[in-house]
Amino acid sequence: MNAQLIDSRDGSHVWSDKYDRELTDVFAVQDEVTSAILESLKVHLGSSSHRSRLPQNMEAYDTTLQGRQFIRQRKFAQAKESLEKAVSLAPDYAPPHALLARLIDRLRVGEGVLPQEAIPLMRSHTNQALKLDPTSLDALTMAADNYFWLDGDYQKGLDEIGTLLEMYPNDIDLLSLFSWMLRTIDHIDEAILISNRVIELDPLNVQAYLIKGTLLLHHTHRTDEARLAFEKMEDLGVNAPALLADVSMAERDLVGIQKQLDRGSSDWESDIGSSYPYYQAAIAYLNGDKKRVNELVGEIMQSTPNVSFLKRSGYALFRGDMDQAIDSYGKAISERHNVAITICNAKAFKETVFPGFYTHPKYQQLLKEHGLDEESISKMRIPELPF
Repeated sequence: MNAQLIDSRDGSHVWSDKYDRELTDVFAVQDEVTSAILESLKVHLGSSSHRSRLPQNMEAYDTTLQGRQFIRQRKFAQAKESLEKAVSLAPDYAPPHALLARLIDRLRVGEGVLPQEAIPLMRSHTNQALKLDPTSLDALTMAADNYFWLDGDYQKGLDEIGTLLEMYPNDIDLLSLFSWMLRTIDHIDEAILISNRVIELDPLNVQAYLIKGTLLLHHTHRTDEARLAFEKMEDLGVNAPALLADVSMAERDLVGIQKQLDRGSSDWESDIGSSYPYYQAAIAYLNGDKKRVNELVGEIMQSTPNVSFLKRSGYALFRGDMDQAIDSYGKAISERHNVAITICNAKAFKETVFPGFYTHPKYQQLLKEHGLDEESISKMRIPELPF
């Protein structure tokens, strides 16, 4: 292997060297090259305090990288397969355990993973990763995630993310998590800046377009820009009919919602978190057809087991039952439903589609009880943007 160091300002050659090593010694070569470059720059090589300890099994390392990328592309079945294989190949390697926790966090958006099942698994995988390697960046990232969304210790989660970002300002997973946190506590302009930064760093990252699109839709009512973000997700191979239907809901565009329903069940089945009947009920609601709403909601509740409290809240709003909607939303937050927490301050979307819900005194009291009201948020210490 030939390595060269070039001064990008003028193209001049600074340093070069040649390495002849066995492939099995790839990590040693990597460290040797890094040390040589740093020495040439007269930079002191400090301890790599959050670099994951590398596995002996090269295949485990490769499948972990694949699993991480599958999560970013929202290819969750492939991610699960890759990460479980990595764990089986290298049980003492921390990152795949942490990434499995992240995967479960993504999967619990839908109706198929119950909170009482998902949360213990998330904690178990995170704790195992920290036990195996307490310096692992993936493990520490998930620990911060758990502080914020599972424990409701929002300040602790923010502090941990801020500390990590000081060392890794361009880590797209850290930046993505920070953006989710900021939108939860109604720091929308900063969250949008970070989502744009993630796209700049990784323009093929499907998750980044999801973050940007939902930010624009739920918090700013910039529906045209949100639609473009969701369409970009589809260009990258991820079906997003529910997200595009949400855009149409915000625009009170019944034709637009029906257009997404007409795509067929195969597209909807691959859209994590979607619920085809939910949007059928949404059309009836926007049409003012209370009888049809009640019929559809009744059928859904009878035929669909384990309907989340977040969806129950939406169905109650379709029926015009504000008290039941707020009670169900409160239960969703209490069981630490990540989407319910993340969009709790999405006033633009809530007030457009469900007028009076966000501003209702009972809902504002609910936010206060969970430390997510305006006064509580104003007291939080927010890490500076790392760019």
